[in-house]
Amino acid sequence: MTLSPADAPILSDNQKPTARDNLKYTGQGQELVTAPVSVPDGYTVYYSIDNGNTWTTSIPTGTDAKEYTVKVKYDGDDNHTDFDGTDISVIIAPKAAPALADNQKPVAKSNLTYTEDPQNLITAPENVPTGYTMKYSIDGTNWSSAIPAGNAARDYTVYVRYEGDSNHTTFDGENISVTISKADQTAPAAPTGADVGANMVTLTSADGYEYSMDGTTWQTSPTFTGLDLDTEYTFYQRLAGDDNHNASPSSEGVTIKTLNHTHNWTYEAEGAVITATCVNMDGGHDGETKKTLTIHIPELTTYGGTGSAEATVAGSIDGVAVPTIVYMHGDTALDAAPTDAGTYTASITFAGVNLTEGGTGNVTASVEYT
Repeated sequence: MTLSPADAPILSDNQKPTARDNLKYTGQGQELVTAPVSVPDGYTVYYSIDNGNTWTTSIPTGTDAKEYTVKVKYDGDDNHTDFDGTDISVIIAPKAAPALADNQKPVAKSNLTYTEDPQNLITAPENVPTGYTMKYSIDGTNWSSAIPAGNAARDYTVYVRYEGDSNHTTFDGENISVTISKADQTAPAAPTGADVGANMVTLTSADGYEYSMDGTTWQTSPTFTGLDLDTEYTFYQRLAGDDNHNASPSSEGVTIKTLNHTHNWTYEAEGAVITATCVNMDGGHDGETKKTLTIHIPELTTYGGTGSAEATVAGSIDGVAVPTIVYMHGDTALDAAPTDAGTYTASITFAGVNLTEGGTGNVTASVEYT
């Protein structure tokens, strides 16, 4: 008679190994499971963490942070049937982010001023926690282990990351604010006049310069117009500021005298405005000088009110007297500004003058009011 081995038993919970919870990387081997409280008679428990290639009765251990599969089998003696237990999944998590010492943190470079060459924005930490590599970014998207550099004058934010290996948790450090300041420029020499006329001066220009008549208000054009004839002016120049440079201090001033000139005005009128244009080209005049006279209605336009009842003229024409204001009530000329209620016209006229459109004649600017 032949006796067969006993069938595999049904296991109770205390006859099963269990996974160890909350394991974290320590650099040392850690038991992955807790052995069963008891083992069925006639059996020995074996474990494998290499997919069943090798087996041991010792509790399996793991060092690296990863997920392990522990295979279990119950090896029976001659009277008991071998059988497999349930695979057990166990995780060793990466080590938590460490508390950083000051010498493990990068620091901002200070007193950076623009040069044409890139400049490191930070100083690397003296040492880095074990298992970590430093990573940096200046846009929060692209990361590199190289120290970030800047070559433009502006404010930078350096993002810092401690990138852990498989056993250490990656974490972000504190963002670092760094400034590269604009570079100062040296004041240039005083400007020189390239073209001098009766009502304009053009200075010798250069790329990147600004120009001024008072050392306070600056313009990019080297040409100054609307000047008085036969008059001395002082001009200055400086190097303009840009994204990477501060404007330089002002140069010393240079005094330039405009040329003398006799105006030859032509006239035209439209509505309340008379425009005079000088067409004399002598003395360096550019032929584009224009002057205007504008007649305005009186402040007093309500009978019995307060204020002046006289029309006013704004503007001037060099060397030319302002015409007398003429008041009309319908077709009747008045001797003076009106005082009674009614509708009136106030006008000024240049008679027998050269016209801008050609020939000679009269030009009149007028306003009507009630």
